Amino acid sequence: MTNDQPASPSILIGIPSFRRPDGLKRLLLSLAKQEAAGDLNVCVFVAESDAANQEAVALCREGVSQLSWPLTCGLAEQPGVSSARNAILAEARARGVDLVAMLDDDQVADPNWLADIVSLQQQTQADVVGAPLVFEFGPDAPASIRYCGYFSSADERNARKKLLFATNNVLFSCEALAKHDWPKFDERFTFGGGGDTEYFMRLLSLGLSFAWAESAIARDFVSDERQRPAQILRRAYRFGNSQIHVLSTRSETRALATSLVKAVVILAASPALIVMMLLPSRRLWAPAKILNAIGRLTAILGYSIRYYGAS
Repeated sequence: MTNDQPASPSILIGIPSFRRPDGLKRLLLSLAKQEAAGDLNVCVFVAESDAANQEAVALCREGVSQLSWPLTCGLAEQPGVSSARNAILAEARARGVDLVAMLDDDQVADPNWLADIVSLQQQTQADVVGAPLVFEFGPDAPASIRYCGYFSSADERNARKKLLFATNNVLFSCEALAKHDWPKFDERFTFGGGGDTEYFMRLLSLGLSFAWAESAIARDFVSDERQRPAQILRRAYRFGNSQIHVLSTRSETRALATSLVKAVVILAASPALIVMMLLPSRRLWAPAKILNAIGRLTAILGYSIRYYGAS
């Protein structure tokens, strides 16, 4: 490197993990195959949420021989995904890295993922960079699963640049987080979901800038369990329920009122939606719409679903 070339940024890739050792290993193997990342100073940190079994700890202790970057694992202070995300932020702060990326343990990263998301951040100097998550299904997955409305892919998200909603493929500037004393994920959302959306809304209110790295793709392999109709309907209910809790926490009065009005309209139109179930591709989309609306309205009554960490 010549004197006039800027130093390559240091990066911590953080992975929250809970009882998915096979998925975690698949993700780590995909990180071992990253292209055009040789000049980057990278370390990988896994935040284990399962203190009882510690399968992620065991996997990291064994190591992944193909991964040339340092790999460590630490226990989150409390059960749940919010605590795991906070453990990743604490690790990045302790290590003094320039950037911290987050992926989930049921994903894999495309070979150019890291190079592309870092390149976009360096070009734009954005404080937060999001990137697409593409859901992958088995060849036998029916249309009702693919088009249920709760597995959005890159082509449906590539225009979303002002605000992000999930940490399943994201990069943060540590300098930007440090300016605001390293904001933490709100652990009130740890079991019901929505904590990542609330976090990004908070960062936006603090003035952080956002960008979108369309080519930095991560892929989510949807398991057979997550393709079960009951799980999809539960997911739809959770999305509606957590949305209202997030808006209430953020005191977003107008958005809250709009969301509740839409829920009432959806329920009023439920007979027409039920008729749509006659279409093979809408057999889950229609009831999922209804369950999402019910989730919103029950949130106003104070009900929170326990979605993560439940048996």
